[in-house]
Amino acid sequence: MTDTERERHIADCGRLMGAAMDRYAQSSDLADLGDAHRWRRLMEEAINGRSAEWVRRVEIERGLV
Repeated sequence: MTDTERERHIADCGRLMGAAMDRYAQSSDLADLGDAHRWRRLMEEAINGRSAEWVRRVEIERGLV
């Protein structure tokens, strides 16, 4: 997966997690809450899979180092 694809995947997971949480807030259906947790887990896995080079480049771009 390219860096661009990974970032798109992270954003998609975040959007889908938010949508599932919105559904849960409306329905109190635990399936919706489970969906939100699954999307969060997938998003976290993708975040943790960022390459060291990508992290370093973004830190420099954002003035964090």
